[in-house]
Amino acid sequence: MPYGNVKITKAGKDRHAGGLYEGVNILSAEANHDGTNRFSEVTVRGQSADGHGPEALEIEATATDAKVTRFRPHIVIHRDSATKAEVKGAATARRDRAAGRALSCDIEVQGFRDEAGTLFEPGWLIWTESETLGIRQDCLIECVEFTKHFKSGSIATLSLVDPRAYDGDKGKGNRSDPEFDLDDSEAE
Repeated sequence: MPYGNVKITKAGKDRHAGGLYEGVNILSAEANHDGTNRFSEVTVRGQSADGHGPEALEIEATATDAKVTRFRPHIVIHRDSATKAEVKGAATARRDRAAGRALSCDIEVQGFRDEAGTLFEPGWLIWTESETLGIRQDCLIECVEFTKHFKSGSIATLSLVDPRAYDGDKGKGNRSDPEFDLDDSEAE
């Protein structure tokens, strides 16, 4: 936003035309594989302000991440009054955000616009294919940096993450390498 206002959005509502393709319009690319905030189990515990007994005072849900091969649990205490559905949603969302942020990439392209002439915009999806990075899927543009060089012209650096890092949906046609795959199971 031009005035520094904060814009909070859910991923995956808008889509850029065309895509980013290695050997076509990608000038350079690098991936960051950082699983330090990824856990084998994310357990969220909470309590309801109404009622008594285990149904109200011992609410718990666990979302497993089968892609984390060693036992690495993480326990989160839900701050507000909770229901079983809210705790399940919180556990799934925490697991998905951590997994989505663990696999990110920065891609430089020539120009500031997509194939339809729309300026690259954070929060929008764009199809990305890079054999070197092992990515063939929809990616969410997390950040855009526009630079203009005297010799190389207009360059856009796009910081990309999996849309599930921002509560988005898994893209259709995802054919990325296994390390980019996320666990889609429901929290229990």
